[in-house]
Amino acid sequence: YWRNLVQKNITMEFTIDQGTMLHDVQHFFNWRFNYLKLEFLKRKRVHDKPAFQEDYKTFEQLNPDMEPFTLSITADMTTGQVEELFRKRTGLEPEIFRKAGKVWLRTTATDNRTLEEQNRMGEAAENPERETREEIDYHEQEWQVGFFSFGLSAFKVIF
Repeated sequence: YWRNLVQKNITMEFTIDQGTMLHDVQHFFNWRFNYLKLEFLKRKRVHDKPAFQEDYKTFEQLNPDMEPFTLSITADMTTGQVEELFRKRTGLEPEIFRKAGKVWLRTTATDNRTLEEQNRMGEAAENPERETREEIDYHEQEWQVGFFSFGLSAFKVIF
């Protein structure tokens, strides 16, 4: 209970410029929301499935016209709000996924839920013996997503 109470008050602040790598942003996001994953999709689909951007690329490589910016994210924001903020500021196609056992679910059907709610749903799916009030939405489409290393040079957490 205390852990969740403290974490709800955290503001994640992303300072993103042309040299920032996608994987740094992705892993800082995942560091705070262990059961959520932020991916950036290519606009073109491959075999009718979304294709992921190479996470070792910089924002400048993917959008040379992007201006540097700082973005603040809190646990009470919805996944839809966070995706829209990243979309507007980067010109890329962000997508948040929620862990459900061994797979990652695209959260498009639950974009109206907060990051904290989504994260708790992922935790409940990972640890079914723990009781939760949230129902897990198994109707979302399943996608396998990789996990990579990261650095924290451009990001900070505000308590």
